Amino acid sequence: RTDVTRNGTIEELTGIMAGATITHAVQLMYTPTRFMVEARLKSQELPSDPAERDAVVREVQAMMVQRMIGNNEWALEVSAKHANLFTFAGLDPVYMDEATLVGEIEDKVARGARGVKIVPLALAAYVDDPRFMPMYETIARLGVPIVSQAGAGGEPGDRGDHYGRPKYF
Repeated sequence: RTDVTRNGTIEELTGIMAGATITHAVQLMYTPTRFMVEARLKSQELPSDPAERDAVVREVQAMMVQRMIGNNEWALEVSAKHANLFTFAGLDPVYMDEATLVGEIEDKVARGARGVKIVPLALAAYVDDPRFMPMYETIARLGVPIVSQAGAGGEPGDRGDHYGRPKYF
């Protein structure tokens, strides 16, 4: 319907679901960390010294990882209040170090997340990248699924092929 104003609230969602007799939904969390990092770095003057510039880049990356973790926290709070809304935690194996990545999965699953989500195109990384392996090992150990956007969208990566191709799993 085009004559209805939507506010995008959880209450609105649950009302629409009830009206349509939809009993459950999944919150597939996604925080576009790479794009946020790129935008933030473009908006500020970077130091000319390479070591100082690298430190600023790492600081901005860490800031965006914390935003992703905060978004996952919010989703778990929603799931705690609405048992019919399941959470899949968003992950960034590129910017998260292994301890943060594994810790985020273990924490969110222990607190109710039903799985994890990645977006290879947004990560600019192939899903067989070694940085993804701790994530795969952890979800296998915990017995939770992964959802990944796939396909041939965006620019090809360094292999001349698109990041989201299922053949790389």
